Amino acid sequence: VQKVQRIVGAVTLENNGAVTVPAYGQLVVSTKDGKQFESPIGRGGEFYLENLPSGRYEALHEHKEQRCKLVLDVPNLDQPEIKLGTLSCQVQ
Repeated sequence: VQKVQRIVGAVTLENNGAVTVPAYGQLVVSTKDGKQFESPIGRGGEFYLENLPSGRYEALHEHKEQRCKLVLDVPNLDQPEIKLGTLSCQVQ
């Protein structure tokens, strides 16, 4: 039996002062050892990752023709679900 820890949150996009909710994009988190964790983005900007270790990670969000980078800070908690809240992503 393997313990599963869920990392959940949502993403918003900021572009020239306008904030939008990206529906149906993709979030990719890369770790320092080369592993990747991926999540589709839900209609309300929601994401869901499993067993992402605690730490600070850069993530890439792709939505339609837009890409942006954001930082995920995953706390070291022994809980089945960690809620990161809504994270803002500056469109490049």
